[in-house]
Order: sequence, then C-alpha cells, then structure tokens
Amino acid sequence: MSNFRLNNLAVFLVQWLTFPLFIVATVYAMYSVQFYDLSPVAMQTTMFVSAIAIVELVELWLPHKGKSRRNNHSDGPLNFTSFVVLMAVVDPVLKILSPLILSILVVLFGLPQGFTLFPDDWHFIVQLVLAALVAELGQYWMHRLGHVTWLWRFHALHHSSSRMNWLTGFRVHPFNMVYHHFAGIFILMLIGINETVLFAYLALSGVINIFQHANVRFKHGVLNYVFSTNELHRWHHSTQPREANTNYGSLLILWDLVFGSYYNKRHQSPANLGLFSGTNYPVNSYWRQLIAPLFWKN
Repeated sequence: MSNFRLNNLAVFLVQWLTFPLFIVATVYAMYSVQFYDLSPVAMQTTMFVSAIAIVELVELWLPHKGKSRRNNHSDGPLNFTSFVVLMAVVDPVLKILSPLILSILVVLFGLPQGFTLFPDDWHFIVQLVLAALVAELGQYWMHRLGHVTWLWRFHALHHSSSRMNWLTGFRVHPFNMVYHHFAGIFILMLIGINETVLFAYLALSGVINIFQHANVRFKHGVLNYVFSTNELHRWHHSTQPREANTNYGSLLILWDLVFGSYYNKRHQSPANLGLFSGTNYPVNSYWRQLIAPLFWKN
C-alpha cells in the first residue's frame, strides 16, 4: 500500500474514531474505579489530561480549515489565564461550597440522612445517562438564557474569541461557570446521585468540552444527533445570530433537538467566529472582561 493511501487511511481513522473511542474509554475508566482501589477524582483527572494531550496533537496534524485555524495566537494568554482561574480557583471553591449548601438545605427541610431521589440501584450506564439528561436540561436553559437575557454580559466572554481550539472551552467568566454548576451538577447532588456516577458525568463533561471546541476536522455522522460535537458547536460560535443562537448542549444535543435549537449544515462552517451581539467588547483583556458586565453597553 502506498504512503498516500496509508496517510489517507490514518486521517480517516483519526477523524471518525478518535472522539467515539475516547468517549467509550472515559466511560469504561470511570465505571472501573468501583471495582479497584482507585480514586474517581484521580481517574477523572487522568482522562481530562489525556483528552487535552490527544486533541492538542490532532489539532497540530489536522486543523480545521477556515476562520478557526491556529495561525493567530493572540488570544492564547487570555484563554490560558481563564483556564487557570477556573481550574485553580472557581472549581475548588464550588467543590467546597456545594456540599456545605447541600447540608444546609438538608437541615432546613428536615430531610432524613441518606435521602435520595436518584435510582442508585440501576445499572451504572443507565444512571449515567439519566444524570446527563437531568444536568443537561438545566444547563441547556441557562445557556440559552445566556444568549437572550442580561446573562449575555457574562457569557459574552466565551464568545469573544475569533477562533476555536480546545482551550477556548475554558474561556468562561467565573460567574458563568457558577450558575451553570448550580443549574446542573448541583441538582444532581441535591437529588442524591452517588459519587461514582457523579464523577463519571464530570469526567465525560470535561472530555467532551475539550473535543467540542477542538480545531480539528473531526467527522461524527450520526453522533451529531447524540453529542454536542465540534461540528455542531462551531456554529454556536458564529458571528451570525441565526447560527450562534443554536446548539446550546454542553454534553448532549438532545435538548436542542427537543426544543428546536438544533442547527447544522453538513460539510460547511460559519464564515466568522466571535461575538454575535454587542460592540466595543474588550476582547484582548481577560481582567477587563471580568468586570465588563458592569460597564459594557451591549
């Protein structure tokens, strides 16, 4: 077989199989922790870091051809700063506050110890699917409201880049992360999801966020009707409101299909990426973007 054919085969396999195989690997890895002396947090972190490494390599090899290409690195420091703030500050604070708030609610409402509405006797995979459906429903509507209400002042930070790569997924205002957390993950905690399934959902969400923003020519086919893939999410970052006000799903695309916000044009991409609403936004300063909701006239 010629080198040309081998290269085409390699490209085909990477485009079509990288995403689904990594999703399967993530679910299996998180499922396995309950049978071995493994920490779900450590396994979640391992899959998260592995996804970053794989996507980064594929972005270098098969970058998406279009306005999202990697030839402009001006927003790299801003994206990295946001990544560090979210991972080193916001996420740890939420992990401390959430159980505390949950305990207060349990006391206030006089709930019995071990109270749960979540069916933890079901199969792990079924529990994970249910957890995704519940959390994604809340986050879907918070995301959608972030496009059409005053919440856009906070959500605009995520759309302010004119290109996409895996790090763009962490270009998020801290308050944006907070209200998404309480609309989804906290709800799962409130209804009594068990720890293993919760961390499996968190692992899957983190991995899909990385793939979702990847500047890669991935192909997903029928998976575009299941997951919020980068083929779909690219439209969400369009500068055209008709295209950007679609595909709100974080992990799943189901609620977009249900509520009529699904959008895709096969074999096409948005003409430009960036803000679809508002002018004079401080796109090149992370710290000014943090306080932009106070003064920005969108």
